[in-house]
Amino acid sequence: MRFMMVVICLAIPAMVRAQMESATDSTLESVRAFVQISERVGTSGQIGTRHVKTMKESGYELVINLAPARERMNKEESFAVVSAGIAYVQIPVDFQNPALRDLEFFFQVMNANKDRKVYVHCFANLRVSSFIYLYRVIHEGVSPEEADKALKQVWEPNEDWTRFIEKVMKEYGK
Repeated sequence: MRFMMVVICLAIPAMVRAQMESATDSTLESVRAFVQISERVGTSGQIGTRHVKTMKESGYELVINLAPARERMNKEESFAVVSAGIAYVQIPVDFQNPALRDLEFFFQVMNANKDRKVYVHCFANLRVSSFIYLYRVIHEGVSPEEADKALKQVWEPNEDWTRFIEKVMKEYGK
């Protein structure tokens, strides 16, 4: 019993230290579900304000946030990004009911910024990976099989998102 208490007492500081280090790690690789799609496009789950300086140093010129506003999750994000001199667009995509209108707005923003390095995120990179998949296939001419590789690095879309992706592909004749 005493041995177990010593092990637990020794493990707690290590766990706290690991949590503190991850909370202060400003590398993009520390962001949940980070995927570098190309030299021009990076994606991930929710960023922290601590990542903004790294984004700027990495050459990102536009951040697109596909998550809805949540005080606890992204309240300070837009101010931090814009203060760093990076353009910012938020398209609050309903995870339970993705809309073609939101996707088409996303397409417009991406197409209008082909000359910029773009970072796209949401809370977990689920919305983003699906939108990026569709953008790459429809607007960049990437094969569905190739685009699927980046999508599957993040998730296997659920039933709602699979239906949405199939509907959009049909709509665009893909």
